[in-house]
Amino acid sequence: MTRIQRVKSVVTGVLMLLSAAVLGILGIDGYSFIALMLSLSFLIYGIRRLVYYFRMGRHMVGGRSLLYIGVITFDLGVFTLSIADDSQVFIVLYLFVVHLISGGLGVAQGVQAKMTDAPLWKSGMGGGILNLLLALACLAFVWVPDVVVYVYAVGLAYAAVLRIASAFRRTAIIYIP
Repeated sequence: MTRIQRVKSVVTGVLMLLSAAVLGILGIDGYSFIALMLSLSFLIYGIRRLVYYFRMGRHMVGGRSLLYIGVITFDLGVFTLSIADDSQVFIVLYLFVVHLISGGLGVAQGVQAKMTDAPLWKSGMGGGILNLLLALACLAFVWVPDVVVYVYAVGLAYAAVLRIASAFRRTAIIYIP
């Protein structure tokens, strides 16, 4: 990771921590903020995938999947932005699905890292378990708006701390003689 990437990662982590603090202060009024953050993250991710597809991905094997992922996430971001004011249940379901998928992937990656004796398997497994617990909390407290906002704030703060910690972690350089 270059110095510029490290600085970007730290700045992004600090902004995420500030967003989590704002959500903690807003309480129940944080639903619109969560909907805006979710829709913007889906839109940005979709646009990045589409740009990558049109610049390089279309020449790659399996590049068409990048196009599909980009279009689907972009549409999901537009849809989330359009229903943000109507229903809070959709926002909770989005949070549930996002935490469930990322938790399942985190646990699977942690198990795979443990099998290969990777040194950081505990953090991957811990993050996956935390995401699964946050998904269960979203599902359990679907009708309690305050708790869902705090669940999202905790998940955002945890992701911010991991991003900042990864910026200060030494990267391994492999030399081939």
